[in-house]
Amino acid sequence: MVVGKIVNTTHVSDAHLSLTDSKSFELLEFLNNIADEQSLELRDITTLVKHTLPLYPSIPVGFREKLKRLVSKSLPLLNHIIGFVASLKGSPETEIYKTFLIDVASEEINCLFNYLGAVRNAVELRLVQSVFMGSKLYNCLATSLSVTDYMAILKNQVQFALLRGCSQKLKSLGELLSAFLSFHPAYACDVLFGEIVLQSSLSLECFTQTLKATSRLAQSRLYRGLTRFLSKVSNESNSTSIYNVLEKTGFAGSNYRELIELKAPILRRVIITLECHGTRIACYEGLIDAFGKHEPAHDADVCQLLVMILQSFSQETKELLSHQERFLNAVTARLSSQDTLIRERTMFIGKLLTNGKLSFDSPFQIHTPSFNKPESEAINLESLKPSGELSSNKKDHQLERKINSLKLSEGTASNHSIFFLKDLLNEFNKTSKSRYGLTELLEITVSLVRQKKDFKTEVDFYADSLISTLSTLSNSFEEQNFEEWKTNAIVSILVTAPHKVFTLIKVLFEADLSLQQRMSILSSLALAARELRGLNDQMIVKLEDCSWKPPKNGSTAQLSNKTQKLVKDTVLQEGTVTWKSRKLSKDLEKRTNENRFQAVAAKFFFPLAHGWLNGIDLGPYDKMFKQHYLTTLRLILSAADPHSELNQMCEMMLLVMKSAEEQDIIIQT
Repeated sequence: MVVGKIVNTTHVSDAHLSLTDSKSFELLEFLNNIADEQSLELRDITTLVKHTLPLYPSIPVGFREKLKRLVSKSLPLLNHIIGFVASLKGSPETEIYKTFLIDVASEEINCLFNYLGAVRNAVELRLVQSVFMGSKLYNCLATSLSVTDYMAILKNQVQFALLRGCSQKLKSLGELLSAFLSFHPAYACDVLFGEIVLQSSLSLECFTQTLKATSRLAQSRLYRGLTRFLSKVSNESNSTSIYNVLEKTGFAGSNYRELIELKAPILRRVIITLECHGTRIACYEGLIDAFGKHEPAHDADVCQLLVMILQSFSQETKELLSHQERFLNAVTARLSSQDTLIRERTMFIGKLLTNGKLSFDSPFQIHTPSFNKPESEAINLESLKPSGELSSNKKDHQLERKINSLKLSEGTASNHSIFFLKDLLNEFNKTSKSRYGLTELLEITVSLVRQKKDFKTEVDFYADSLISTLSTLSNSFEEQNFEEWKTNAIVSILVTAPHKVFTLIKVLFEADLSLQQRMSILSSLALAARELRGLNDQMIVKLEDCSWKPPKNGSTAQLSNKTQKLVKDTVLQEGTVTWKSRKLSKDLEKRTNENRFQAVAAKFFFPLAHGWLNGIDLGPYDKMFKQHYLTTLRLILSAADPHSELNQMCEMMLLVMKSAEEQDIIIQT
């Protein structure tokens, strides 16, 4: 071993030594010796990282390959390199290390497989997960690699590990696949199931074996990811293949909440057909409780699922269930509703459960797709490949494209070629590589999300990723109107998918944000609450405003007069952030006939109120932030009226106000 010599003789400045130099010979001798060793000592790792890798661009190709193979077999070495890059803090040398890491991850596709094979306990498995799936490696490469590029690298690593996985490591592999889904909620699901598992019979078989061997928690996450993917590609023509895939993988069914989340009716029918009687009964019990609450946001889904489950029961089972107190109480509660549709659904389900004994003449029906357990076990994997972006069937996809093209071509905002939210996310993730500026992307977000308000499957699927991306954006290049368009973009997502407010609140409390980013989130929550309530704030761009042409080359935006108020009320230029509390005048408020905030008011208010009561401390900006926080809570509370939990909200608001008074927070009126 010649470690000592290398430590003393090699340095970044020696990168271009000729191979006739003795130091270069010593370097090559060191590499030649160490590359064939099974394990590395700490001093060897230190030598490689500090003194050898800076020479990576200038050493012969054969030795570069040896270096990459060496790292592909040693997780401690890879981990040490990542840590060393972080310690360099932007030094020019970091680009050499990043290039090397990208080469290793993309060319040595057996890295993950090798590291997994060396795992001896849960601690080592968590280390592998944190490096690949926990974004440790990605954070190191983020300035050189987009998230989509990194996902492509992960795909090859995961695919190799899945196809080559040994029986002794299947449990650990299942944990890794589960962690893979968490890395990027939108893309990872498409990649794992659309580009790996369902690409071939062999991949599906390997995935099935892995599923059966892994932990219950990992199984649950993987099954949930699989059904989410299948919900995007399901239609009546491939329902047999979907059934056989789920049956082959050992899928036992979903709980009622998961069934509600799956928006494809044919997939719901397939899953219910696949479930055993006990699982159906458990789903029924959850659904009948939700049926009694008749929440507007989910009532149509709950009723459709109840019909599907009841159609699968025998007459004896339905007779027994029809006399249960929970069913009778649910029917009584719903029949007292003033909503005709609620009463119609109630009577239809009541007639079905009582086998027609309930007398009620009405043409109203709840339609459900038909499906019978297939006799064949054949699986047509080609039929499970998405025919378009997030379309559950070809007809819907064509309709979506037609609507989008009409809206975009009729207006003047069609100077971009983004028609799907996945493409939009991709542009945000490209950062400096995108052909759009950040402000322009935010404008496109407002237009695109609001145009897709009726395509819930797509918006719901990408909402989490969009919210996380938008809320953590910062105006690094001081683009004009950035903050108001950012707020508009977040509001557009919240009013289209209000139940995703939990994601935004989670970012507020858990992410490492600047004061400006936190203030922007609070502004978005308040304005979204008001719009959902039916109030019209002029600073929020609605669908009818989306025909505006984005400014280019410094041109002035035609919407600046509409968004200027938002700048004045939520942010001051030059980075100073304030919130001006004011009584909104009547001409800024136009009530609509629909109040969509009632169904989600509690989800907006209570987490924020609890967050205050649990304690907030932003140091020198604490009072400024808390004043803005109080104003947000008050706006949300005012929008919540009327609400069944309004008294509880008011009581909690009093506690918040009392706490603010004790902290000398000025309560503006």
